[in-house]
Amino acid sequence: MSKAFAGLLAEQSTDERLVTGTAWLQKKQDATPTERMLRGKPHVVLLLINPQVDFYSGGSMAAIGSDDTAYKIAALLEAHGEDITQVIVPMDMRQPYHISHPNFWISGYGDSPKPFTVISAEDVQHGVWSPAVTKHFSQALHYVQHLEKDGKYKLTIWPEHCMIGTNGSNITPPISAALHSWCVKYQKTVDFVYKNMCPLTEFYSVLQAATVVAGYPETKLNEKMCKSLQLAEKVIICGQPLSHAVNYTTRELVEWWPVEHRHRLVVLADSSAALLGFEVAAQQFLQDVKAKGVTVCTVTELFSSNKMLEHLAIDVNKVTHHTALLLINPQADFHSGGVSMVEGADDDSVRLAQLLKEKTARGRGGVLTIQADHCVIGTVGHSIYDQLNLQITAWSRYRRENVQYLNIDTNPYTTQASIFEADVVLPEDPATHFKSDLVDSLLKASRVLIGGQPLSTAVIPSVAHLLEVWPVEERHRLVVLEDACSSTHGNKADDLAYLEELKAMGVTVCKCADTFDDAKLDQK
Repeated sequence: MSKAFAGLLAEQSTDERLVTGTAWLQKKQDATPTERMLRGKPHVVLLLINPQVDFYSGGSMAAIGSDDTAYKIAALLEAHGEDITQVIVPMDMRQPYHISHPNFWISGYGDSPKPFTVISAEDVQHGVWSPAVTKHFSQALHYVQHLEKDGKYKLTIWPEHCMIGTNGSNITPPISAALHSWCVKYQKTVDFVYKNMCPLTEFYSVLQAATVVAGYPETKLNEKMCKSLQLAEKVIICGQPLSHAVNYTTRELVEWWPVEHRHRLVVLADSSAALLGFEVAAQQFLQDVKAKGVTVCTVTELFSSNKMLEHLAIDVNKVTHHTALLLINPQADFHSGGVSMVEGADDDSVRLAQLLKEKTARGRGGVLTIQADHCVIGTVGHSIYDQLNLQITAWSRYRRENVQYLNIDTNPYTTQASIFEADVVLPEDPATHFKSDLVDSLLKASRVLIGGQPLSTAVIPSVAHLLEVWPVEERHRLVVLEDACSSTHGNKADDLAYLEELKAMGVTVCKCADTFDDAKLDQK
C-alpha cells in the first residue's frame, strides 16, 4: 500500500543514485520521489473530485453549501500544500448526448425526461423510455439492468452539466487559484483525469465507469490512478458531490483497501457537499465508511490532531518489547577482498557480531529479525561474512528462532537501493513491490537497530524509506548504528551530513556499545 520508491525515475544514472543527503537535495529543485525519500516526507495524495463550476452556486448541479467547501479546500492547499505530495483532480467532461442526460431518452409521446427522473430497467423493456438513437437500445438496456443488479443504483437523469467547452466544466475560481499557487510554489503539476466522455455509461466512482463500453478504454479501471492511491500513506478525499461521486469513490476504495490500513483514507466532511434531496444519503455514507475504519474529519481536525502525520498509525498496545536488528547486506562481497568492498566493513561486522554475542548471552534485545539481501547466488561473495555469520547462527540456536532472510535485487530489469521496494516497481513481479509485512513487523518492535553495508547506497535509502511510513513521534525507536555501516568511496561527507539530518528528524544515531545504554540514548 505504500509507495516510497515506486516513482523512482528510470532515467536516473547510477551516479545520481549514489548521491545522498544534502548534496542530492541541492542538485534538484523539484521534490522527486527520491528526494522525498531523503527528506523522510510521507506521500500524501489529495483526491479532489469534480471541483467544477456547475457544482457550485449558480451551476446546473449546485450542491448545498458547496461554496463554503471550495474556500476550505483552497485554504487547505494554501496552508498545508507542503504536506501534499500529489494532487489528483478527476473532472466531469460531458456532451449533450449522454445516457444520464434528457437528450439521450425519448418517451412514446416524443418527450424527453425531465431532470431527476429515475428510469428503471422495466421502463426501458416496456418502452416507457427508449434511447433516441435506436442502435443504442441494447447497450442502454444492459446499462440500466447492470445498475439495478446489485441494488446500488438506479439511473437518474441529471441536468446537463460540466459540458465540454463551457464555463460550467471549468474549476471553480477559489480552487483554481489555489491549485495554480500550489503548482508554482512547489514546482509540481496536478494530475487531471477526465471522465464521462463516453455517452453510453456513467462514472459513479471516479475509478471506473459503471459499465465497460467496447471502444472506450477510458471506461475501464483507471489503473494509473489506483496505483497512485495504493502507494500513498494518506489519501485525502474531498470535492463534489458528497452524496454521489465522493460517496461512490470512497466506497469502492474501501472494498479493496486492506482493512488494517483503511484509516489512511480520509474523507473531509466539511469539504464536500450533498446534492439537494440527497442529504440523507450523504450522511449515511459518512456513517458507513467511518464504521469501516475510514477517517472522517474536518480540515481543521485533520491538522490540529496531527492526523496528517499519523500516516501509519500505531497502536501502542501492539508494540512488543523486543528489539529488531535490520542487518543489511552482510555478505562477503562487501568486505575485504569482495568485488564491492566497502572500506571499514570488516570492523563494522566485528562490532555487530559482538553486539549479537553480548545481547544473546544476557538475554537482552528480545527477538532479533535480521534482513539480508544477497549478491550473486551460489558464489562465495553471496555468503555472509564469516565472523558475523557464526554469531548469527549462535543467536538462532540460543533463541531457537530462525533468522528472517530477505532476497532483494533479484529482478534483472530494475535495481533496488532500499530493501523495502525496488527502484522501479514491476507489477508482474511481487518481489519488487513494497514490503508492507516487513514494515508492519518492524512497527511492533520497541526499537529497530539498523546496520550493514553500504551506508551510502543501501542503509540510507532503506532508513529514508522507513521514515516515509514511520510515525513522526516514534522516530526515536529507529536506531542507526553509526559504527556498524560504512560509506562507499567519495560519499563519506554526504553520509555524515545525512546522519546529522536523521538526528534532527528524531532518529537515534549511536554506536553499537551504546545501543542498550538508555542513559546515553536519552542524551542523544
